[in-house]
Amino acid sequence: MRKGTDAADSTAMTESLALLNEGSPRKDLPAPARTAAVCTTSTLANRLRNRRWLLWLASCTCLTFLILPRVVPNANLMQALRLRVVDDSAVGVRPSMPSPWLMCANAHAQCWDSSAAGVPLQQEPGLSMQRWKINPAALAGKVGDLSHLPGISPGDYGPVVQHWNEAPPYFQGKNVELGDIAHFMEKLLGEDPFGTGASSVPYADLHAQAGASNDEGGKVVAISQRQLAFIVANVLMGNDIGIGNDLSAALVRCSAGKAPRGGFIYSLLSFLAVLSQELKDGSHGSTLVAMTPQQVKSQSWKDLIFNHTLAPLTLCQRKHDLSWPLTVGSDKVDEAARFWNSSNGDGTFSLKSSSGRFLTAYPAGNVTAEHLDVKGWSNFRSEDHWDGTVSMRSNVAKYFSADDDGFVRAYTDILGEKERFQRLMHEDGTMSLKVARGPKAGRFLTIGSPGADAGDPQASWTCGQRDFMAAGTPRQALVDIAGRVVGGGAMLCDVADSQDESLVQFYSEVLAFAFFAGSGQMLWVPFTLLGARRYLNYIGGETSAGFPYGSSCGALSARDWLNQEIPQATEHIDLISRRAPIASSAFVAVASASADPCDNKMAVNNLCPSQRQHLDADMELWYQAFEPSMYNSVVQGAFRQLVRRIGTGPWGAGAWWGDSQQSFLTVWLSTFIFGD
Repeated sequence: MRKGTDAADSTAMTESLALLNEGSPRKDLPAPARTAAVCTTSTLANRLRNRRWLLWLASCTCLTFLILPRVVPNANLMQALRLRVVDDSAVGVRPSMPSPWLMCANAHAQCWDSSAAGVPLQQEPGLSMQRWKINPAALAGKVGDLSHLPGISPGDYGPVVQHWNEAPPYFQGKNVELGDIAHFMEKLLGEDPFGTGASSVPYADLHAQAGASNDEGGKVVAISQRQLAFIVANVLMGNDIGIGNDLSAALVRCSAGKAPRGGFIYSLLSFLAVLSQELKDGSHGSTLVAMTPQQVKSQSWKDLIFNHTLAPLTLCQRKHDLSWPLTVGSDKVDEAARFWNSSNGDGTFSLKSSSGRFLTAYPAGNVTAEHLDVKGWSNFRSEDHWDGTVSMRSNVAKYFSADDDGFVRAYTDILGEKERFQRLMHEDGTMSLKVARGPKAGRFLTIGSPGADAGDPQASWTCGQRDFMAAGTPRQALVDIAGRVVGGGAMLCDVADSQDESLVQFYSEVLAFAFFAGSGQMLWVPFTLLGARRYLNYIGGETSAGFPYGSSCGALSARDWLNQEIPQATEHIDLISRRAPIASSAFVAVASASADPCDNKMAVNNLCPSQRQHLDADMELWYQAFEPSMYNSVVQGAFRQLVRRIGTGPWGAGAWWGDSQQSFLTVWLSTFIFGD
């Protein structure tokens, strides 16, 4: 919902999931249930081209999602991206070696690639070779220990440095220190990843809005992860190009306390932290392809509606309420490590977290904080030991155990080192429990990131699907339910109270691509980034005023905030004379035609006429963003290959005031009319 509306706090949602029926269409299914709540979301999905789906999932305030099947004729899914270079996957890339890149000014102009870097570009407005104001090599020796960054004000950067040094995040078997990032930045700044002489960088302006009078859309920027990291390292070190860029501008406008959680700083540093481990061998990593669509210039898409039939659904339910797993945290006591201890009068006790939810130990062993009252599995017994330690047993007499993977489970009958804890009482009456022995000794039991059931974020759904914002499902596009620009009103600075504002903090590559917009301009939508990955550990579920969200959509974890499940697998897309590796994912920012605000209570129940006056406009916007032929011909094949299903929440409704039921049908119907 929009800021300032009471409906944003509504959490009374029906939670359901619809799974694709791989068999014959069923005729005995009831019509989709209507959800009457503030941002009523159904999640739908339908099959796009053989195995292409649309998945309408939960947003930050809604938890319902559906999947709908669709069958369409076979089509050639591959078209070439024009890069006349060798295959990165076949030849190892050393740090000093450049990697291919591709830039297109619009759908009709000749694209500029790394094999033609010396060709003058005056004939193609929007493409240029931009010189860095400072030679990157001169900055390499100034990185130091990252105790300060020239691109970020000390008042904003200092708390991040202190936190990172006290609790460096864990990734791929080790803690990633700031020193690791500093070493990676030094290497990057001393390289020439674009093969343009290091002091220059190829540039395409992605800012202009698709279909504007001075722009035809069809822009493309295809670069490697290492090339993007090179850009980020320069910007963090205070470097800029002659015409300015919006990533550098964001570092300025987000200073002076405008990002109290430090979102943009954590996002960019986390991007470099992950790549410092993945690309330590000097490789360029996978490809990132940013693109903007052309304008829809005719209404011919309407004729396609009559040639398609919607398919039925199979529903399945959320297993139980959204949960926060009990984990082994840091050696510091924070809010998430404090619990209220209450006696139940029968020799048992219950523990309530600072968010007001009681710990629950399920028979399967997972321990979570989810219920607002005491359930049967929220009753525990304690055993005091001669050495001052204590152990806890669940309602089914299983010991709490601090496992090596960082989760606390209650599944063993054997009392060992991992099952012993120390109590720490606080002046406010709360209690903390510290692991007394074993590999996790000295660390406090802490409520972790929401949405995971003892390490398995898919276990909460009977159909095994993730919240769409968590991504990670191969060939599924994540929908940024956007306004006019990528990042929305938060201006790329921090997590905020709506999905589109917070999402870019978790998808760091999207944030970094603001470099390809002029200073202060931001990226217009629709905008697509093929190969985008989530670098911070969790965004999903519902927004609440309590811990850990504080009324924001998504929360930056206080510890181990790097995404431990970041996709490592890649597939290949054809790039004229090579096959380029790319992550099997996509980020698509698309706006709806926002309705005029009306009485909030009426809007919640879809009772305002203004909520239903833009069906054609919404269908056209969705079609523009997801129809492959709307993009430059050199990337249409890659789009068809990677976008086989679509994950979204209440697009068109919620903060944008549309009728949630009509928005559901709009997305369902619009997806069915895509071409091959």
